[in-house]
Amino acid sequence: MRTHHGLFCFRLLMLALLFTAISSAGLVQAVAGDVPPPALDSYLLPDGRVDLDALRAAGYQGPVNFDGYRLAPGTRMPVSDAKLPGDEFWIMTFPDPTLDGSASAAVVWDDQLVVVVSGVLYRWTNGNWEILNAEINGWAYALAVHGDDLIVGGEFTIAGGVVANRIARFDGQDWHALGYGMNDRVEALTTYGGLLVAAGEFTVAGAGYANRIAAWDGLAWSPLGDGLNDEVEALAEYDGMLYTAGDFTSAGPMIVNHIAAWDGDSWSALANGTDSDVQALAVHDGRLIAGGNFSSAGMVPAHGVAAWNGGSWSALGGGFGDWATCLADVDGVLYAGRGYSSGGALIYRWDDPLWTPMTGEESDLEITVMLDYAGLLFISAYSWDGDHGMYVFDGAEWSGLVGDGFSDSILAMTIYDGDLIIAGEFTHAGNIAAGCIVRWDGTDWYPLGSGLADDDDWIVALAVHDGQLYAGGHFSEIGGVPARNIACWNGSGWSALGYGLDGYSEYSPVRALVSHDGQLVAGGEFEYSGADPMDGVASWNGASWTNLEAGSYAEVYALAVYGGDLIAGGYDINGYDYIAGHDGADWYSLGTGLYGS
Repeated sequence: MRTHHGLFCFRLLMLALLFTAISSAGLVQAVAGDVPPPALDSYLLPDGRVDLDALRAAGYQGPVNFDGYRLAPGTRMPVSDAKLPGDEFWIMTFPDPTLDGSASAAVVWDDQLVVVVSGVLYRWTNGNWEILNAEINGWAYALAVHGDDLIVGGEFTIAGGVVANRIARFDGQDWHALGYGMNDRVEALTTYGGLLVAAGEFTVAGAGYANRIAAWDGLAWSPLGDGLNDEVEALAEYDGMLYTAGDFTSAGPMIVNHIAAWDGDSWSALANGTDSDVQALAVHDGRLIAGGNFSSAGMVPAHGVAAWNGGSWSALGGGFGDWATCLADVDGVLYAGRGYSSGGALIYRWDDPLWTPMTGEESDLEITVMLDYAGLLFISAYSWDGDHGMYVFDGAEWSGLVGDGFSDSILAMTIYDGDLIIAGEFTHAGNIAAGCIVRWDGTDWYPLGSGLADDDDWIVALAVHDGQLYAGGHFSEIGGVPARNIACWNGSGWSALGYGLDGYSEYSPVRALVSHDGQLVAGGEFEYSGADPMDGVASWNGASWTNLEAGSYAEVYALAVYGGDLIAGGYDINGYDYIAGHDGADWYSLGTGLYGS
């Protein structure tokens, strides 16, 4: 089954975002005072870096509007030989696992590489990553090119502001729905016989039933016979037929065992199929190659990978001891990426009659995405400890994208005293011990004191108020100073804000900060400050906390100032999304709310 952490192959490669800036739902920093934050694109250099000199010249101090941008953390840099991760940190090339940052799909469209990272589409243009239109409000699992358009499938309902249930079309300018879409996730896309074919977990496509697979003719969806009885994970065209693979065992009344062929009118089995699920398909050397978690294909022993010639199955050597999660043919060379195991290489190359390991042994990693692009093999790897990696192989050597970056998640950014402040879950910025918060002066990284000492703590909110920097999140000590989830940096040291803010949540008691009406306002999941009750929104006057009595706001994720009033967004006690304003005395609703009720 496909997971949100990229544990299975999406048959396509990811590349991750270079040094661009971050925005994440619920973590976007609110405006400082009544002055709207500047748009990030006003201060971006051509290579994607933030132009701090321009920010300084503008005299701005406070949060920047990072809407539409994401800054992904770095991870370890591969060594120069064929082994994958080494020990050195490198720049912004891996999506953030704690923010659901896994790149899930990639395709070449309009002569450019397009990838999906945490629901945001990026394309590689002139040596830089560029956001491709708008954000998807969920996960994208599959990409395909159909005609001149880019097709995206996944587990979302909105694409570029357009209602599009699990599948959408992008024409280069605008997003479009494909009928009513699907009732469950789309995991695979391809074209066959001039039609767009989508497959996954759904049972309804458009206005009719379609078991896990359906075809779009430009006007409506239609089923492919009786469909399949379980999840479809891979699609491929081979020898004039459409092949599907996944967890299913039957196509209508026919037993097919995890792989089946569609000729345009009916389904057929590939001998006895495989004895377990198939996760990847590729065409190589005139044969259909299947990869997955099986040990036999058509009663022929085949460990994780097998070949179908149109009439019978054959093994490819002795396999490689694991299941294949990804397959790619790069200039006539077949590569396979394996799943988790107790040992063995991550990538293998088929050198008939043997599989040749292309990497060192990495027992806790799985290859999630693989793609042939510009004659190079691109792969993405995922580890048990949550690391995401992306590498390129030129036929002789592995390499990563270079630079010095972060060891873990980046969750908040702001501008303070002319410098860029970055906070999150990381322990290092480049080679600097950071303690979850650092500043960038345009040339180098510097810590803010010793930061957070506990590896299980993090900072998710930053704000500038009255000339000082404030940080909120989940911590009990910062810079050696006891402070309950919120603290102040005066340029040289940290200090607590009274008894701080605390609660019973295991996540972030403080999630949002904003300067409003001469006071610092905090929002989150906190319930008290010392012995005083606090209902998720509180203000600090420099000496003590005041409960703003948000009442039903059990969790506040965002704060902003609009028209002189404080705006809070989050969840109420029933778990519903909510947004409301505070005029300095009372809370009020914003129109009919987010759901029109």
